[in-house]
Amino acid sequence: MILLCNISWKLILTFIFIRPFISSETFPHLVFLINTFFILASLLYLFKNKVKNNCITLFVFIFFSTIILSVILNIPFYNSLFQGYEYISLLFLFYIISSVRETKKTYQLIIVLLLSAIAVSLSSLRSLLIISKYTLEYLSLTNIDYTFAKEFISRKRAFAPFISPNLLANYLTMIIIITIGIIIKKIKQNKKDPLFIISVICLSTTSLALFFTKSVGGWLTFFIAITIFFILGKTLNQKAIILPIIVCIIIFTTLLSRTKSTKEHSISYKPIQQTMPLFSIEQRKSYWKETIALIKNHPINGIGIGKFYLPRSNTLYAHNSYLQLWAETGILSILSFLGLIFIFIKKSLLIINLKKENYYLLGISISGLSFILHNIIDFSLFIPQTSFLWWIILGIIAANSRDENTQKH
Repeated sequence: MILLCNISWKLILTFIFIRPFISSETFPHLVFLINTFFILASLLYLFKNKVKNNCITLFVFIFFSTIILSVILNIPFYNSLFQGYEYISLLFLFYIISSVRETKKTYQLIIVLLLSAIAVSLSSLRSLLIISKYTLEYLSLTNIDYTFAKEFISRKRAFAPFISPNLLANYLTMIIIITIGIIIKKIKQNKKDPLFIISVICLSTTSLALFFTKSVGGWLTFFIAITIFFILGKTLNQKAIILPIIVCIIIFTTLLSRTKSTKEHSISYKPIQQTMPLFSIEQRKSYWKETIALIKNHPINGIGIGKFYLPRSNTLYAHNSYLQLWAETGILSILSFLGLIFIFIKKSLLIINLKKENYYLLGISISGLSFILHNIIDFSLFIPQTSFLWWIILGIIAANSRDENTQKH
């Protein structure tokens, strides 16, 4: 039984390593197959390793219950099954990570996350600097109508293996903050072990890739999160805090300037053709207004998971995960997720206070916060390539948080 448990753990680590490379939108059948193997390995692992109940695991269970309920109630639910199945794999991922108690397994988990992020960054930079030229030529020669890819490539923005630079930026931001926490912890402990070296390499490659995403929203999220990290970590004095605040203001000003952008592109629809603003704040505002109208028509049950679509904007995403979650799965789902966020922040602050100068856990906490912030302007929550990392972070916090009785003592 121990041997099977060890094999299942290695399969789980393999899943974690390859998950950010495979897009559900591009390879749905492959993702289904991988998720199936992962769920089977998870069942085997959890049979031996029990999950400890606490507030986080309770709210996670409630949230995923609302997701499953949404799939069942919105008949016909065939279109919702695939996305619901992906949520189940994320649920298992959370429970596995929250059950990890051994230092050795936690060490292996972090190593795998960092090595995967290094590979993702190098792959993204390779696609940007080498392959993108040939991809653009191929799209032009074959007359393939992939407007967004052409836009990203022509503006020399890194996005592979994700479907957009903003999603890649969110993933990289979470990883970067984790590596910074690890590096600071190792420096203060004066330990230059393999994890420190891997963290330094990871920080270098992911930072370079983040720069080339040219994602203003991603940069803004990063600088807000890293400023909070340094404030809570008490590694900056009052004068030094001014610099990241100035950077945040500059990025925020740049973001606002996009509301005046007049750049447009034509997207062909059948049977009509429309012209829409390209990646501006005004475009997002139009998404939000349309989504709010959708919520007003289906405030309780939502329209059904996987069925979100804005016909006027011709998009599958609201670029605000909280609005889209409400529109898709109803009020119970959004309330449970907001409750989960509240518990996550509360537990994170408690851990930070109890384990002072543990910059690794501080990095984990702020990494999760960056995901929460980024989803105000994007849809990472609905992309398992990115959101899998959020559920891992949540699992780590759950594993390190004390139950209520322990806290009282």
